[in-house]
Amino acid sequence: KDLRITGVFRDIPERSIFRAEAITSIELGKAHLQSYYASSGVRPNESWMSPHYSTFVLLKEGSAPDAVATKLAAFTERHKDERRPLIYGLQGLRDIYFHSNHMMNHPFPEGNLQGLYLFSVIAFLILVMACVNFILLSTARSTLRTREVGMRKVVGAQRSQLIGQIMTESVFLVFLSLPFAMVLSALFLPALNEFLRKKLIIDYAGNHLYILFLFGITLILGLVSGSYTSIHLSRLKPIEMIRTRVGSVVNKSVLRRALIVFQLIIFVSLLSSTFIISRQLSFSKHLDYGFDMNGLLAIDLTGKEFVEKYRPFKAELEQEVSILGVSAASVLPPSNSYAVSKWKRVDDPERDVEIESISVDSDFIETMGFSLVGGRGFNENLRGEDRRNVILNQTAVEALGIQEPAGQLLYDERIVIGVVRDFHVHSVHHEIPPIAFHLSEDRYLYSVVVRLRPERTEEGMAAVKRVWERFSPDHPIETYFLQDTYQWLYRRDIVFNRMIKRFTGLAVFVACLGLFGLSLFMAERRLREIGIRKVFGADLASILTLLSKELVLLVCIAAVISVPIVWIAMERWLQDFVFRIRISPFTFLLTAVFAMGVSWFSVGFQTVRAALTNPVDVLRYE
Repeated sequence: KDLRITGVFRDIPERSIFRAEAITSIELGKAHLQSYYASSGVRPNESWMSPHYSTFVLLKEGSAPDAVATKLAAFTERHKDERRPLIYGLQGLRDIYFHSNHMMNHPFPEGNLQGLYLFSVIAFLILVMACVNFILLSTARSTLRTREVGMRKVVGAQRSQLIGQIMTESVFLVFLSLPFAMVLSALFLPALNEFLRKKLIIDYAGNHLYILFLFGITLILGLVSGSYTSIHLSRLKPIEMIRTRVGSVVNKSVLRRALIVFQLIIFVSLLSSTFIISRQLSFSKHLDYGFDMNGLLAIDLTGKEFVEKYRPFKAELEQEVSILGVSAASVLPPSNSYAVSKWKRVDDPERDVEIESISVDSDFIETMGFSLVGGRGFNENLRGEDRRNVILNQTAVEALGIQEPAGQLLYDERIVIGVVRDFHVHSVHHEIPPIAFHLSEDRYLYSVVVRLRPERTEEGMAAVKRVWERFSPDHPIETYFLQDTYQWLYRRDIVFNRMIKRFTGLAVFVACLGLFGLSLFMAERRLREIGIRKVFGADLASILTLLSKELVLLVCIAAVISVPIVWIAMERWLQDFVFRIRISPFTFLLTAVFAMGVSWFSVGFQTVRAALTNPVDVLRYE
């Protein structure tokens, strides 16, 4: 089209739901649609059911959206279509990104609100793990400050002063980490954007609320992290702090064990969830989709100008020895695109059945490798007769109430000539729908599929590219293998799995840091006990058992507690999959063993070092 530039608009921000590099009159779009559907008799610009446009309404100031939405019900009733019942409603612009699943054929980007909440909760739990580690380490180190705090009390320090001192130290330490966290966030942001395919930015200068939130959460973390130690030490009596080993009491506290178990529950739960999610995605990837996708190369057609070239393009490709077959269709499975129409049941014409229709070329069934379980496929020599014939899948036969499919006459004078075995036309999130194949005019065939000879894949791809350049030199070829559709068909699930894996890795790292630091102090506190036991004849195995049995017990408790949490959460997640795995108890057993290994690896060095300590070195001054 020849267009005249009449103005320039400022670049639309990346965070806007609108995407536009050029804006033209809607009349251009209307003319394009009208010409595209001209020969079919369809009038997309005159139909209330046309899904090609998004309509924006600016309400008058003071108008109530709910009142307007109520009036739309009557509007819908006046213009409804029994074949395609639609509902007209209002949707706020700010709500489109996270709440547009119900909208039909809209062009706007969508966000995953459920995933956002979930990842926010996981991030919060990992932050809590870090606070737990801080409290555990501070509690363990409190033995080194008992005499200091006791002397301060003796010389007149008030409890509030002691609490203020320890809390100030904690807050100062947390604020000291803030600039490092900001630098790390900036360094990892490009990798995060590439991973999420977003363009997130950290705008410290232009977002004062974010700065306040950052400082507020840092202050809260500092206060929470230092609260237990400050309150615990400040409430002890000076004589206890100076004369006794408070550390022995602290080490055996119920709170310490509870905090460790809480941390391990988060760690084990994320680990179990990661295993289950990975198993489901592996199941989806290796599922039998009902046809052989290996060697099927798809070509996206460039538009109306290629329609007349399809037949000679196909004929020339079929001459290549590296190519087994060529065909085309309106949509290639597996895909989340579909066109639904209502058909009447054979045994009960008053009941309608929604059938997904796929327009195909005559040899599409054979090229794709669908299995015929009855009747025949389309015949190019009978193209004129076959235009009113259809091939159904098994689900469609059942849904239409057909007893003897071959030769069955349907309500619209169509005849069933064959039945194919059920196959997955969509992702495993959806059930296998009733499907009908019918021969179509070339202009409704939007994708070409080429079956390459397995041993000559590279040669076949080169031939496809060479022939394409001869027929359509002005448009670069766009191809993909059907077996690679897994990556975009489950792109949201794959991103979800990768995010969970990274969060799990971070949780494991934080947990290991805490356990390592805690084991260092615990081992130091028990060196004299170990020395005495070795003097009385304890061997290395018994010492290692003594030092490890508590950790083993805590990991087992965390694993048991995490089972119902993970089971309920993962069952809810798996409900989105019609074809899914079953959660196996073996998963939790494997997770517990792995968690045990990681935990023991974190404390193993300190445990072995303490067990190998020479009793003389720790008892010479006793």
